[in-house]
Amino acid sequence: MSFPCSNDEGFATPVFRPGRPVNGKWKLRSRLSVAPSHKPAENGFSQFERAEERAAEFRRLEEVDRLNEKLRRANRELEEFAFVASHDLREPLRMINIYTQLLIQECGPAAGSQAREFAQHIEYSVARLEHLIADLLQYSRAGHEGCEYSLVPVPLRNCCDRAIAAMRGRLEAAGAEVEFGPLPTVLADEAQISVVLQNLLSNSLKYAHPERAPRVRIWADANGDRWNIHVADNGIGFEPQFGERIFGLFKRLHGREVPGTGLGLAICRRIIERHGGTIHAEGKAQEGAIFTFTLKGSSPNEPGLTDITGRGQSR
Repeated sequence: MSFPCSNDEGFATPVFRPGRPVNGKWKLRSRLSVAPSHKPAENGFSQFERAEERAAEFRRLEEVDRLNEKLRRANRELEEFAFVASHDLREPLRMINIYTQLLIQECGPAAGSQAREFAQHIEYSVARLEHLIADLLQYSRAGHEGCEYSLVPVPLRNCCDRAIAAMRGRLEAAGAEVEFGPLPTVLADEAQISVVLQNLLSNSLKYAHPERAPRVRIWADANGDRWNIHVADNGIGFEPQFGERIFGLFKRLHGREVPGTGLGLAICRRIIERHGGTIHAEGKAQEGAIFTFTLKGSSPNEPGLTDITGRGQSR
């Protein structure tokens, strides 16, 4: 006769058998034997099957980590290539431009109108390519791991003033107005956020409505521990379905009829994402567009409008 003490997992359990009487009492002898489990495994799986499932999941996670690391390495190599290539290509372009001018000067009066027209085409193409290379270089720098951002409390108005100073000639030539609502102090790299604002201002000039002077308004509103910064213009706008497409590389809704490289908004998105924020656009054809990006406030608990500028404006 045996008395199995079954184990829920079905492993070896002690089984007790009666032994010989000692001093009128029976003494139990025990030994280990394998007794079947009297409790069914959860969900119909044995412990062995669950272990196999966990091992398979671990192998899947290892494979995902390996592929992610391979992707990160490929991205780093691509960024390094773009960084080096865009930097090294600028010098040959400068030489093309210089020697084209020297060739026209050397020919003097002998250079006919057609030759001068060809030279102008070369200059235009070189200038366009230089602009493209400069934007590629800026794009690669914006996401380059070696270019660390210094996130410190920065009055957003300082970034606006810096962007306007860089754009002043174009703004005045277009007769544009830039208005400001309340602006906060944010955690940001001042130079990089100035680039974002400069690209958005440039975008508002490129896509200005032909029947009205460009007008841009910049303001902010609180969103938890972050700020939503809005840049609105009264330009030609775009259809709502293109709100995401315009942030892609070399994506241009109007082709070459509007100057530019198609990289400005992609640069903006990359910079804002490096700051831990997001950027999106809303628009309506012939009625303008609003670009909104998010940045962290200078205080993690209470952002606070530490730099209220009111309705100032700049022309």
